Amino acid sequence: MSLSPGTRLGPYEIVGLIGAGGMSARGHAEPGGEASSSEPGGGGAPPAVREC
Repeated sequence: MSLSPGTRLGPYEIVGLIGAGGMSARGHAEPGGEASSSEPGGGGAPPAVREC
């Protein structure tokens, strides 16, 4: 699964690729728009790095 900057993944938006190697890639994601605050359990700061 390839995730490009701007791709929405649940309440997150992919901002960019941090690095890739071996069998994985790491992307930088941030909460995107109103969906992040309306999700159950939302409101807290999400992890800045998410394995893609």
